[in-house]
Amino acid sequence: MGHIAGKETANDMVHLLEEHAHSRQKTYPTGAPSITLTSSGVAWTHGAIVEIVPAGVIPDDFDVHWLLISGLSANGEYEVKLYKGAPGSEEEISEVAAIRNAVQSQEGSKPVLTKLIEKGTRISASLASSNAAANTCAVKVFYHEY
Repeated sequence: MGHIAGKETANDMVHLLEEHAHSRQKTYPTGAPSITLTSSGVAWTHGAIVEIVPAGVIPDDFDVHWLLISGLSANGEYEVKLYKGAPGSEEEISEVAAIRNAVQSQEGSKPVLTKLIEKGTRISASLASSNAAANTCAVKVFYHEY
């Protein structure tokens, strides 16, 4: 598609808006189960950062618009952080929250806003919860390519 993340000319901005409005939304992983995240076991402390989209998979610049959260393992509040970059040098790019209690669970697609991400970039995530236990959830990302 030709656009390079970070360009700022008026022509690039028009191209970016055109591609955003007319490219189809994609999901990762697609045709496969969601990726499981586990909290640390200490309340409000994020567990390990887990790869969601491997480096090199998305062939064009992209942004993330939604995060599907499913399978909240226990009652409590949850936070999922999204990151971009190689293992050990991840940069936080967004954060979303969910809750589960005795009468409801806020599982489902959560809106996410990220800046434009360079093609081929690895995406990962981590989980924290309000519980002093290692809770889990599963996630998928929804994104647009430019």
